[in-house]
Amino acid sequence: MIGVVSFLSTVVFFGPTLLLLLLPFCFYLFFRNGVSRAHFSGVGGIGFLLICIAAFIAVLFFLLFEAQYENFDKSIVGAFPYILMVVASIVIGLTVSYRDLKIVLYLIVLEVIVGLAEYIVGVPSFFNVQARGLTDFGSTELLYYNRVYGLSYTPSIYAFKVLVGVVLLNAFLMNETISRRVYYCLMALMVAGLLVSFSRTTIVSVAVGLMVLHVKNWRWGLAALMLALAGFVFYYDVVLQQFTRGSGEVDLSGRDFIFPIYVEVIEDFPLIGNAASKLWLDVGGRIYHAHNSYLQLFASNGILISLLFCFGYYLFVLRGRLVLALPILIYSTFQYGLFWGLSFHDIIFCAIMMWSTSHHLPDRDL
Repeated sequence: MIGVVSFLSTVVFFGPTLLLLLLPFCFYLFFRNGVSRAHFSGVGGIGFLLICIAAFIAVLFFLLFEAQYENFDKSIVGAFPYILMVVASIVIGLTVSYRDLKIVLYLIVLEVIVGLAEYIVGVPSFFNVQARGLTDFGSTELLYYNRVYGLSYTPSIYAFKVLVGVVLLNAFLMNETISRRVYYCLMALMVAGLLVSFSRTTIVSVAVGLMVLHVKNWRWGLAALMLALAGFVFYYDVVLQQFTRGSGEVDLSGRDFIFPIYVEVIEDFPLIGNAASKLWLDVGGRIYHAHNSYLQLFASNGILISLLFCFGYYLFVLRGRLVLALPILIYSTFQYGLFWGLSFHDIIFCAIMMWSTSHHLPDRDL
């Protein structure tokens, strides 16, 4: 159930507030020994304590100080300090089972197939979503302007779920719960999903993550790098046109002016940030997040809370799992991936990390 509801929160018919339905059930499991206590032993326990301390200070800042910028998140979740919502996502992620993770993978495979069908038919979405491209779908050969939505309400969310599918496959392979034949077949499907969603950040994150995960011998790594470089040189014009959206120049999609603004907020309000309220900025009449999870965290919460939270998050969630986490960590440098709050992103990422090193290996069944 947890896997299904988490996935549905990203689907065009629903929304993130659907996740509120999980809170009572998951907190019940959490406090009734439905979670392995091994997660809280040693440095893991210290990490969880630091996360809770950061959340407590965030609540105090939220109540005692006035936010410097307007809160553009009008949902129920936006009425709370967003680090508190990340903690809620961690608690939910701790209650996610291996069966839930398999269900999430199956649903992602289904959505990738839907996205491929949309691309073949020549429509951005089969559903009633407002396509926001600069050109009509199919009027150009540039993949960026022909991105599909799958079952999601934006191409970015579709692309992120493909990324989650890749990380899930890697986790299952590392823990020997999937055969290599099935792994490679489903990974080929995910690559197709990456192309029709064409998130440049996602493609680079997956490429680097797969190379680090699979290339353990430096000779094979060097060979793979040389092969990639040869392919890049041979198809240079095509790659350049696709990755620069036809401009032939480096294109950061606005990050070159958004990043400095968020850095300036951190410099102006280093202690309290935006009083623990998620920072959205109105720039020229458009609402922007930071397009960087770490800048978003520090600008919203200030340096003290953010450092406590990041150190605790490393000890509790990331320690010993960095290779598996690498694609999503890279993605979160140029997109808003982790630390959304109460979100599919944070729930499933935490669930994968927790399961990958603490489960009892079931029989190979995929």
